[in-house]
This record gives sequence, structure tokens and C-alpha cells, in this order.
Amino acid sequence: MCYINGQLHNQLSMDLPQLVNKAAASVVADVLKSRSLAVRDVKHWAVHTGGEKIINALRDEIGIPEERLQATRAVLAQYGNMSSPTVWFVLDELKQQGITPGEWCVMLAFGAGLSAHAFFFGKGNTANKQQEPAGSDGGNP
Repeated sequence: MCYINGQLHNQLSMDLPQLVNKAAASVVADVLKSRSLAVRDVKHWAVHTGGEKIINALRDEIGIPEERLQATRAVLAQYGNMSSPTVWFVLDELKQQGITPGEWCVMLAFGAGLSAHAFFFGKGNTANKQQEPAGSDGGNP
């Protein structure tokens, strides 16, 4: 990576898809293992749009069903690869499509030095939260 005339230029390896999928698969496995879940348990995948070869390599290595990559491919088609922050555009696309309470999502991004990062979360059901009556101190004396 270098700057030429004030612009950032990356020189990417032809081995990048293989390198990314191994790093990403490792962090995804760690995140899912921490919750005793499997790839099939995750309904939504917000994946960095690194390009067709990268997305396909991740799909094949991790075992993400193709239909769960629809938001990633839509953002790639509309905006291209905008580097690591692109994953937030994918999450926005998923939110627009609808995430139901109780469904799990994995955000997966990678960046400089070929680092891979995954974030796991679920949409809670706020309708089931108990609310304190107005003016209550929650039972504190």
C-alpha cells in the first residue's frame, strides 16, 4: 500500500481469495463456537464486498448458503468494494430487507495486513422487555 499524488494505491496478491477465506473462516468459527452455533444457525451475513472471487471463496470455505449473500452481492453491484467500511452498507441492506427478533447475524470484514474481524449479534425482542412504571425507582429504597 502506498500513496501516489495523495491517493491510496493497493497492490493485491493473486492469492488474496485463498488468504482471506482462511483468515475469515477462522474468526467466524471462533465467534460461532463461543455461542455453540453453526453456520446454518445464522440467518444474516453482512460480508465485506471484496469482489466476486473473495465472496465466492468465503461462501465455499465457510459454507454460507448463496441466498444469504444476497445483500453482500447487491451492495457490490451498486457501490463496488469501498474497503472495510463496506460491511456497514451491507448491514444497512439487511436491515432494509428485515431482520426478525431472534435471528442471528454475522458481520465479517477484513482489511490492512490481511486482518479478518467478525462480529456476532442477534436482534432482540423489545416487546417482551418489562418496563418500570413512570416515576418508579426500580424498587430501590
